Amino acid sequence: TAGTATVTATSNADSTKWASGPVEIIAEPAPPPPSPTPTPSTTINLPLPSTFFGQNVNLPESSHFPLVPFGGLRLWDTNTTWAEIETSNGVYSWTTLDTWLGIAETKNVDVLYTFGRVPLFISSNPTQDAENGHTGGAAFPTDIASGDGTFKAFVTALVNHSLASSSHKINYYELWNEPNIPTMWTGTTAQLVIMATDASAIIRSLDPNAKILSPPPSDCVNNQIWISGYFAAGATALQDIIACHSYLPASVNGHLNSSAITTAYANIATIAAQYKLSSKPIWFTEGSWGNDTTMTDEQQIAYLSQEYILAWSVGAERVYWYAWDNTFGTPAGNGYGTLWDPTNGVHPAGAAYGLLYDWLVDSVHPEQPCSQSFDATWICTLTLANGNSAELVWNPTASRSLTVGNTFTNYRTLDNTAVNSIVGSVVTIGDKPILLE
Repeated sequence: TAGTATVTATSNADSTKWASGPVEIIAEPAPPPPSPTPTPSTTINLPLPSTFFGQNVNLPESSHFPLVPFGGLRLWDTNTTWAEIETSNGVYSWTTLDTWLGIAETKNVDVLYTFGRVPLFISSNPTQDAENGHTGGAAFPTDIASGDGTFKAFVTALVNHSLASSSHKINYYELWNEPNIPTMWTGTTAQLVIMATDASAIIRSLDPNAKILSPPPSDCVNNQIWISGYFAAGATALQDIIACHSYLPASVNGHLNSSAITTAYANIATIAAQYKLSSKPIWFTEGSWGNDTTMTDEQQIAYLSQEYILAWSVGAERVYWYAWDNTFGTPAGNGYGTLWDPTNGVHPAGAAYGLLYDWLVDSVHPEQPCSQSFDATWICTLTLANGNSAELVWNPTASRSLTVGNTFTNYRTLDNTAVNSIVGSVVTIGDKPILLE
Protein backbone atom coordinates (compact mmCIF):
# COMPACT_ATOMS: atom_id res chain seq x y z
CA THR A 1 0.00 0.00 0.00
CA ALA A 2 1.39 3.40 -0.95
CA GLY A 3 2.27 5.76 1.90
CA THR A 4 4.94 6.01 4.61
CA ALA A 5 6.07 3.67 7.39
CA THR A 6 8.74 3.44 10.05
CA VAL A 7 11.20 0.56 10.05
CA THR A 8 13.20 -0.35 13.14
CA ALA A 9 16.32 -2.53 12.94
CA THR A 10 17.77 -4.19 16.06
CA SER A 11 21.10 -6.00 16.36
CA ASN A 12 20.75 -9.72 17.07
CA ALA A 13 24.13 -9.69 18.79
CA ASP A 14 23.38 -6.69 21.03
CA SER A 15 19.72 -5.70 21.46
CA THR A 16 20.74 -2.31 22.90
CA LYS A 17 21.89 -1.31 19.43
CA TRP A 18 19.03 -0.28 17.19
CA ALA A 19 17.87 2.42 14.82
CA SER A 20 14.67 3.56 13.12
CA GLY A 21 13.97 5.37 9.90
CA PRO A 22 11.05 6.41 7.67
CA VAL A 23 10.34 4.53 4.43
CA GLU A 24 8.26 5.88 1.57
CA ILE A 25 6.26 3.18 -0.18
CA ILE A 26 5.41 3.72 -3.84
CA ALA A 27 2.63 1.75 -5.49
CA GLU A 28 3.83 -0.95 -7.89
CA PRO A 29 3.33 0.11 -11.52
CA ALA A 30 0.97 -1.83 -13.73
CA PRO A 31 2.68 -4.90 -15.17
CA PRO A 32 3.74 -4.72 -18.82
CA PRO A 33 1.88 -6.82 -21.39
CA PRO A 34 3.12 -10.42 -21.50
CA SER A 35 5.95 -11.17 -23.89
CA PRO A 36 5.48 -13.80 -26.58
CA THR A 37 6.50 -17.26 -25.41
CA PRO A 38 9.96 -17.95 -26.85
CA THR A 39 10.61 -21.07 -28.88
CA PRO A 40 12.49 -23.43 -26.56
CA SER A 41 16.00 -24.54 -27.47
CA THR A 42 16.44 -28.20 -28.39
CA THR A 43 18.80 -28.68 -25.45
CA ILE A 44 16.89 -26.80 -22.75
CA ASN A 45 13.72 -28.23 -21.17
CA LEU A 46 13.48 -30.80 -23.96
CA PRO A 47 14.96 -34.30 -23.74
CA LEU A 48 18.60 -34.26 -24.85
CA PRO A 49 18.82 -36.17 -28.17
CA SER A 50 21.42 -38.85 -28.81
CA THR A 51 22.82 -36.67 -31.59
CA PHE A 52 24.38 -34.38 -28.97
CA PHE A 53 27.08 -37.06 -28.84
CA GLY A 54 28.92 -37.12 -32.19
CA GLN A 55 32.02 -38.98 -33.29
CA ASN A 56 34.78 -38.67 -35.85
CA VAL A 57 35.97 -42.13 -36.92
CA ASN A 58 38.95 -42.47 -39.26
CA LEU A 59 38.68 -45.97 -40.77
CA PRO A 60 35.52 -47.63 -42.13
CA GLU A 61 36.33 -51.07 -40.72
CA SER A 62 33.83 -52.81 -38.49
CA SER A 63 36.54 -53.42 -35.90
CA HIS A 64 37.18 -49.66 -35.67
CA PHE A 65 33.60 -48.53 -35.24
CA PRO A 66 32.74 -47.22 -31.75
CA LEU A 67 31.55 -49.77 -29.22
CA VAL A 68 29.73 -47.02 -27.33
CA PRO A 69 26.51 -45.30 -28.42
CA PHE A 70 26.47 -41.98 -30.28
CA GLY A 71 24.12 -40.21 -32.64
CA GLY A 72 26.09 -38.42 -35.38
CA LEU A 73 29.01 -39.43 -37.63
CA ARG A 74 31.26 -36.77 -39.16
CA LEU A 75 33.21 -37.60 -42.31
CA TRP A 76 36.66 -36.03 -42.08
CA ASP A 77 39.99 -37.85 -42.35
CA THR A 78 37.87 -40.65 -43.78
CA ASN A 79 39.28 -40.60 -47.36
CA THR A 80 36.13 -38.88 -48.58
CA THR A 81 37.30 -35.32 -49.30
CA TRP A 82 36.93 -33.59 -52.66
CA ALA A 83 40.45 -34.59 -53.73
CA GLU A 84 39.90 -38.19 -52.69
CA ILE A 85 36.57 -38.56 -54.47
CA GLU A 86 37.28 -36.60 -57.68
CA THR A 87 40.44 -38.40 -58.73
CA SER A 88 40.63 -36.56 -62.07
CA ASN A 89 38.49 -33.92 -63.74
CA GLY A 90 34.91 -35.20 -63.75
CA VAL A 91 35.88 -38.71 -62.58
CA TYR A 92 34.42 -39.63 -59.19
CA SER A 93 35.21 -42.60 -56.96
CA TRP A 94 32.32 -43.21 -54.56
CA THR A 95 33.40 -46.55 -53.07
CA THR A 96 34.71 -45.28 -49.74
CA LEU A 97 31.86 -42.81 -49.25
CA ASP A 98 29.34 -45.59 -49.93
CA THR A 99 31.04 -47.77 -47.33
CA TRP A 100 30.63 -45.03 -44.72
CA LEU A 101 27.00 -44.43 -45.70
CA GLY A 102 26.31 -48.13 -45.33
CA ILE A 103 27.87 -48.15 -41.85
CA ALA A 104 25.81 -45.13 -40.84
CA GLU A 105 22.65 -46.92 -41.96
CA THR A 106 23.57 -50.05 -39.99
CA LYS A 107 24.41 -48.07 -36.86
CA ASN A 108 21.42 -45.71 -37.22
CA VAL A 109 23.44 -42.50 -37.00
CA ASP A 110 23.14 -39.39 -39.17
CA VAL A 111 25.96 -38.18 -41.40
CA LEU A 112 27.83 -34.86 -41.56
CA TYR A 113 29.99 -34.45 -44.68
CA THR A 114 32.86 -31.95 -44.49
CA PHE A 115 34.25 -30.28 -47.62
CA GLY A 116 38.00 -29.81 -47.95
CA ARG A 117 41.18 -30.52 -49.97
CA VAL A 118 41.26 -29.18 -53.50
CA PRO A 119 42.26 -31.85 -56.09
CA LEU A 120 45.71 -31.47 -57.66
CA PHE A 121 44.36 -31.08 -61.19
CA ILE A 122 42.53 -27.85 -60.23
CA SER A 123 44.83 -26.59 -57.43
CA SER A 124 46.34 -23.14 -57.94
CA ASN A 125 49.49 -24.32 -56.13
CA PRO A 126 49.85 -28.08 -56.65
CA THR A 127 53.24 -28.26 -54.91
CA GLN A 128 52.20 -26.40 -51.77
CA ASP A 129 52.46 -28.30 -48.48
CA ALA A 130 49.17 -29.19 -46.83
CA GLU A 131 48.09 -31.22 -43.82
CA ASN A 132 48.66 -34.97 -43.70
CA GLY A 133 50.50 -35.00 -47.02
CA HIS A 134 47.65 -33.73 -49.19
CA THR A 135 49.93 -31.54 -51.31
CA GLY A 136 48.15 -28.66 -53.05
CA GLY A 137 44.91 -29.29 -51.20
CA ALA A 138 44.89 -25.98 -49.32
CA ALA A 139 45.23 -23.77 -52.42
CA PHE A 140 42.21 -22.23 -54.12
CA PRO A 141 40.84 -23.79 -57.35
CA THR A 142 42.25 -22.22 -60.53
CA ASP A 143 38.77 -21.60 -61.97
CA ILE A 144 37.28 -19.86 -58.94
CA ALA A 145 37.32 -16.46 -60.65
CA SER A 146 35.84 -17.80 -63.88
CA GLY A 147 32.69 -19.46 -62.57
CA ASP A 148 33.94 -21.99 -59.97
CA GLY A 149 32.70 -24.67 -62.33
CA THR A 150 34.77 -27.61 -61.09
CA PHE A 151 33.70 -27.25 -57.47
CA LYS A 152 30.07 -26.68 -58.46
CA ALA A 153 30.15 -29.85 -60.56
CA PHE A 154 31.58 -31.80 -57.61
CA VAL A 155 28.97 -30.50 -55.16
CA THR A 156 26.22 -31.36 -57.64
CA ALA A 157 27.58 -34.87 -58.13
CA LEU A 158 28.00 -35.38 -54.37
CA VAL A 159 24.46 -34.31 -53.45
CA ASN A 160 22.92 -36.32 -56.29
CA HIS A 161 24.92 -39.37 -55.24
CA SER A 162 23.73 -38.96 -51.67
CA LEU A 163 20.10 -38.66 -52.77
CA ALA A 164 20.44 -41.77 -54.94
CA SER A 165 22.09 -43.83 -52.19
CA SER A 166 20.35 -47.13 -51.50
CA SER A 167 21.59 -47.19 -47.91
CA HIS A 168 21.90 -43.80 -46.23
CA LYS A 169 21.98 -40.13 -47.16
CA ILE A 170 24.12 -37.21 -46.10
CA ASN A 171 22.10 -35.14 -43.66
CA TYR A 172 24.50 -32.21 -43.12
CA TYR A 173 27.18 -30.45 -45.17
CA GLU A 174 30.06 -28.50 -43.56
CA LEU A 175 31.47 -25.92 -45.96
CA TRP A 176 35.24 -26.35 -45.32
CA ASN A 177 37.48 -27.72 -42.60
CA GLU A 178 39.50 -25.32 -40.38
CA PRO A 179 40.09 -22.63 -43.02
CA ASN A 180 41.96 -20.46 -40.51
CA ILE A 181 44.91 -22.90 -40.72
CA PRO A 182 47.27 -22.40 -43.70
CA THR A 183 47.66 -26.16 -44.24
CA MET A 184 43.88 -26.35 -44.75
CA TRP A 185 43.20 -23.18 -46.77
CA THR A 186 45.50 -20.53 -48.26
CA GLY A 187 42.91 -18.80 -50.41
CA THR A 188 41.20 -15.64 -49.19
CA THR A 189 38.08 -15.57 -47.08
CA ALA A 190 36.29 -13.91 -50.00
CA GLN A 191 37.22 -16.84 -52.24
CA LEU A 192 35.90 -19.30 -49.70
CA VAL A 193 32.66 -17.33 -49.51
CA ILE A 194 32.32 -17.74 -53.30
CA MET A 195 32.67 -21.51 -52.95
CA ALA A 196 30.33 -21.63 -49.95
CA THR A 197 27.74 -19.54 -51.80
CA ASP A 198 27.86 -21.92 -54.76
CA ALA A 199 27.69 -25.01 -52.56
CA SER A 200 24.80 -23.67 -50.47
CA ALA A 201 22.73 -22.83 -53.54
CA ILE A 202 23.27 -26.28 -55.04
CA ILE A 203 22.58 -28.19 -51.81
CA ARG A 204 19.41 -26.23 -51.06
CA SER A 205 18.18 -26.65 -54.61
CA LEU A 206 18.78 -30.40 -54.82
CA ASP A 207 18.15 -31.46 -51.21
CA PRO A 208 16.00 -28.94 -49.27
CA ASN A 209 16.02 -31.26 -46.24
CA ALA A 210 19.78 -31.09 -45.82
CA LYS A 211 21.30 -28.58 -43.40
CA ILE A 212 24.44 -26.53 -44.02
CA LEU A 213 27.19 -25.72 -41.50
CA SER A 214 29.58 -22.77 -41.62
CA PRO A 215 33.31 -23.57 -41.99
CA PRO A 216 34.67 -24.27 -38.47
CA PRO A 217 37.90 -22.60 -37.31
CA SER A 218 40.24 -24.72 -35.22
CA ASP A 219 39.04 -23.28 -31.91
CA CYS A 220 36.78 -20.48 -30.75
CA VAL A 221 38.77 -19.30 -27.78
CA ASN A 222 41.68 -17.96 -29.84
CA ASN A 223 40.45 -18.05 -33.46
CA GLN A 224 36.80 -17.07 -33.25
CA ILE A 225 37.54 -13.80 -35.04
CA TRP A 226 37.78 -15.83 -38.27
CA ILE A 227 34.03 -16.46 -38.06
CA SER A 228 33.35 -12.73 -37.85
CA GLY A 229 35.46 -12.09 -40.95
CA TYR A 230 33.64 -14.84 -42.81
CA PHE A 231 30.23 -13.39 -42.00
CA ALA A 232 31.44 -9.88 -42.83
CA ALA A 233 32.56 -11.11 -46.26
CA GLY A 234 28.96 -11.90 -47.17
CA ALA A 235 28.28 -15.33 -45.69
CA THR A 236 25.53 -14.58 -43.16
CA ALA A 237 22.78 -16.30 -45.16
CA LEU A 238 24.74 -19.38 -46.21
CA GLN A 239 24.38 -21.67 -43.19
CA ASP A 240 21.71 -23.18 -40.99
CA ILE A 241 24.18 -24.04 -38.22
CA ILE A 242 27.31 -22.28 -36.92
CA ALA A 243 30.26 -24.63 -36.44
CA CYS A 244 33.52 -24.43 -34.54
CA HIS A 245 36.17 -26.75 -33.14
CA SER A 246 37.00 -27.02 -29.46
CA TYR A 247 40.70 -27.79 -29.35
CA LEU A 248 41.75 -26.03 -26.17
CA PRO A 249 44.94 -26.22 -24.11
CA ALA A 250 44.43 -29.47 -22.19
CA SER A 251 45.62 -27.89 -18.95
CA VAL A 252 46.34 -24.44 -17.53
CA ASN A 253 48.41 -23.91 -14.38
CA GLY A 254 48.36 -27.63 -13.69
CA HIS A 255 44.55 -27.98 -13.91
CA LEU A 256 42.37 -29.31 -16.72
CA ASN A 257 41.07 -26.64 -19.07
CA SER A 258 37.80 -28.22 -20.16
CA SER A 259 35.75 -25.28 -18.90
CA ALA A 260 37.19 -23.11 -21.68
CA ILE A 261 34.51 -24.60 -23.93
CA THR A 262 32.04 -22.26 -22.22
CA THR A 263 34.21 -19.33 -23.35
CA ALA A 264 34.31 -20.75 -26.87
CA TYR A 265 30.52 -21.00 -26.94
CA ALA A 266 30.10 -17.46 -25.59
CA ASN A 267 32.50 -16.11 -28.23
CA ILE A 268 30.52 -17.72 -31.05
CA ALA A 269 27.21 -16.57 -29.59
CA THR A 270 28.47 -12.99 -29.32
CA ILE A 271 29.55 -12.96 -32.97
CA ALA A 272 26.29 -14.60 -34.05
CA ALA A 273 24.35 -11.85 -32.25
CA GLN A 274 26.38 -9.15 -34.01
CA TYR A 275 25.28 -10.56 -37.37
CA LYS A 276 21.68 -11.27 -36.26
CA LEU A 277 22.26 -15.03 -36.31
CA SER A 278 21.38 -15.80 -32.69
CA SER A 279 18.67 -18.22 -33.80
CA LYS A 280 21.26 -20.49 -35.41
CA PRO A 281 22.32 -23.59 -33.44
CA ILE A 282 25.99 -23.89 -32.45
CA TRP A 283 27.84 -27.17 -32.99
CA PHE A 284 31.37 -28.19 -32.03
CA THR A 285 32.24 -30.54 -34.90
CA GLU A 286 35.69 -31.50 -33.59
CA GLY A 287 37.27 -31.41 -30.19
CA SER A 288 39.36 -33.34 -27.68
CA TRP A 289 42.48 -32.96 -25.57
CA GLY A 290 44.45 -32.97 -28.84
CA ASN A 291 47.77 -34.78 -29.17
CA ASP A 292 48.61 -34.57 -25.46
CA THR A 293 50.32 -37.88 -24.64
CA THR A 294 51.13 -36.88 -21.03
CA MET A 295 47.58 -37.18 -19.71
CA THR A 296 46.69 -40.11 -17.49
CA ASP A 297 43.57 -42.20 -18.04
CA GLU A 298 41.96 -40.40 -15.09
CA GLN A 299 42.74 -36.99 -16.58
CA GLN A 300 41.37 -38.03 -19.97
CA ILE A 301 38.10 -39.17 -18.40
CA ALA A 302 37.85 -35.90 -16.48
CA TYR A 303 38.63 -33.75 -19.55
CA LEU A 304 36.16 -35.50 -21.85
CA SER A 305 33.29 -35.55 -19.37
CA GLN A 306 33.76 -31.98 -18.18
CA GLU A 307 33.87 -30.70 -21.77
CA TYR A 308 30.67 -32.51 -22.76
CA ILE A 309 28.79 -31.53 -19.60
CA LEU A 310 29.75 -27.85 -19.85
CA ALA A 311 28.94 -27.70 -23.58
CA TRP A 312 25.56 -29.25 -22.74
CA SER A 313 25.02 -26.74 -19.96
CA VAL A 314 25.45 -23.64 -22.14
CA GLY A 315 23.29 -24.88 -25.01
CA ALA A 316 25.62 -26.34 -27.65
CA GLU A 317 23.50 -28.69 -29.74
CA ARG A 318 26.24 -31.13 -30.70
CA VAL A 319 29.81 -32.07 -29.76
CA TYR A 320 31.73 -34.37 -32.13
CA TRP A 321 34.72 -36.02 -30.48
CA TYR A 322 37.94 -36.28 -32.50
CA ALA A 323 38.60 -39.08 -32.81
CA TRP A 324 37.53 -42.52 -31.70
CA ASP A 325 40.29 -44.45 -33.51
CA ASN A 326 42.79 -41.70 -34.30
CA THR A 327 46.43 -42.78 -34.54
CA PHE A 328 47.98 -39.69 -36.14
CA GLY A 329 49.89 -38.87 -32.97
CA THR A 330 52.98 -40.49 -31.55
CA PRO A 331 53.42 -43.00 -30.13
CA ALA A 332 50.90 -44.92 -32.24
CA GLY A 333 47.58 -45.22 -30.50
CA ASN A 334 47.91 -41.84 -28.82
CA GLY A 335 46.57 -39.55 -31.50
CA TYR A 336 44.19 -36.64 -31.15
CA GLY A 337 41.74 -37.73 -28.47
CA THR A 338 42.09 -41.45 -29.21
CA LEU A 339 39.43 -43.48 -27.36
CA TRP A 340 40.18 -46.88 -28.91
CA ASP A 341 43.12 -48.59 -30.55
CA PRO A 342 43.44 -52.08 -32.07
CA THR A 343 45.96 -53.23 -29.46
CA ASN A 344 44.31 -52.07 -26.24
CA GLY A 345 40.70 -51.83 -27.33
CA VAL A 346 38.45 -49.24 -25.69
CA HIS A 347 40.39 -46.81 -23.50
CA PRO A 348 38.96 -45.85 -20.08
CA ALA A 349 37.94 -42.45 -21.50
CA GLY A 350 36.10 -44.25 -24.31
CA ALA A 351 34.14 -46.29 -21.79
CA ALA A 352 33.40 -43.09 -19.86
CA TYR A 353 32.02 -41.54 -23.07
CA GLY A 354 29.43 -44.34 -23.20
CA LEU A 355 28.52 -43.97 -19.52
CA LEU A 356 28.08 -40.20 -19.89
CA TYR A 357 25.86 -40.81 -22.93
CA ASP A 358 23.64 -43.01 -20.76
CA TRP A 359 23.47 -40.34 -18.05
CA LEU A 360 22.57 -37.42 -20.28
CA VAL A 361 20.55 -38.67 -23.25
CA ASP A 362 16.81 -38.02 -22.79
CA SER A 363 17.47 -35.94 -19.66
CA VAL A 364 16.11 -32.42 -19.22
CA HIS A 365 17.56 -29.48 -17.34
CA PRO A 366 16.78 -25.88 -16.37
CA GLU A 367 18.01 -23.03 -18.53
CA GLN A 368 21.22 -22.56 -16.51
CA PRO A 369 21.86 -25.97 -14.94
CA CYS A 370 25.47 -25.49 -13.83
CA SER A 371 27.08 -23.23 -11.26
CA GLN A 372 30.51 -23.10 -9.63
CA SER A 373 30.93 -22.40 -5.92
CA PHE A 374 33.61 -20.38 -4.16
CA ASP A 375 35.79 -23.51 -3.73
CA ALA A 376 35.57 -24.28 -7.50
CA THR A 377 33.05 -27.12 -7.11
CA TRP A 378 30.72 -27.50 -10.09
CA ILE A 379 27.10 -28.56 -9.51
CA CYS A 380 24.78 -29.21 -12.47
CA THR A 381 21.08 -29.93 -11.97
CA LEU A 382 19.07 -32.20 -14.25
CA THR A 383 16.22 -34.69 -14.40
CA LEU A 384 17.22 -38.07 -15.78
CA ALA A 385 15.38 -39.99 -18.48
CA ASN A 386 13.86 -42.19 -15.73
CA GLY A 387 12.37 -39.11 -14.04
CA ASN A 388 14.80 -39.03 -11.11
CA SER A 389 16.21 -35.72 -9.93
CA ALA A 390 19.99 -35.69 -10.22
CA GLU A 391 23.12 -33.60 -9.98
CA LEU A 392 26.49 -33.82 -11.73
CA VAL A 393 29.24 -32.70 -9.36
CA TRP A 394 33.02 -32.36 -9.54
CA ASN A 395 35.90 -30.15 -8.45
CA PRO A 396 38.60 -29.45 -11.06
CA THR A 397 41.24 -28.31 -8.55
CA ALA A 398 41.15 -30.63 -5.52
CA SER A 399 39.59 -33.64 -3.84
CA ARG A 400 36.82 -32.52 -1.47
CA SER A 401 34.06 -33.88 0.73
CA LEU A 402 30.61 -32.72 -0.35
CA THR A 403 27.59 -32.87 1.95
CA VAL A 404 24.46 -33.74 -0.02
CA GLY A 405 21.87 -33.95 2.75
CA ASN A 406 18.95 -36.34 2.30
CA THR A 407 18.16 -35.28 -1.26
CA PHE A 408 20.24 -38.01 -2.89
CA THR A 409 20.78 -41.62 -1.83
CA ASN A 410 23.00 -43.03 -4.61
CA TYR A 411 25.85 -41.97 -6.84
CA ARG A 412 27.47 -43.26 -10.03
CA THR A 413 30.97 -42.76 -11.39
CA LEU A 414 32.46 -42.76 -14.89
CA ASP A 415 34.59 -45.81 -14.03
CA ASN A 416 31.85 -48.48 -14.27
CA THR A 417 28.08 -49.02 -14.19
CA ALA A 418 27.87 -49.66 -10.44
CA VAL A 419 25.27 -47.81 -8.34
CA ASN A 420 26.87 -46.77 -5.04
CA SER A 421 25.08 -45.86 -1.81
CA ILE A 422 25.77 -42.49 -0.21
CA VAL A 423 26.85 -43.04 3.38
CA GLY A 424 26.42 -40.30 5.97
CA SER A 425 25.15 -37.79 3.39
CA VAL A 426 28.74 -37.17 2.24
CA VAL A 427 30.52 -38.00 -1.03
CA THR A 428 34.10 -37.41 -2.10
CA ILE A 429 34.52 -35.51 -5.36
CA GLY A 430 37.49 -34.73 -7.60
CA ASP A 431 37.96 -33.73 -11.22
CA LYS A 432 35.94 -36.68 -12.61
CA PRO A 433 32.23 -35.82 -12.46
CA ILE A 434 29.95 -38.14 -10.50
CA LEU A 435 26.16 -38.44 -10.78
CA LEU A 436 24.03 -38.02 -7.65
CA GLU A 437 20.46 -39.31 -7.80
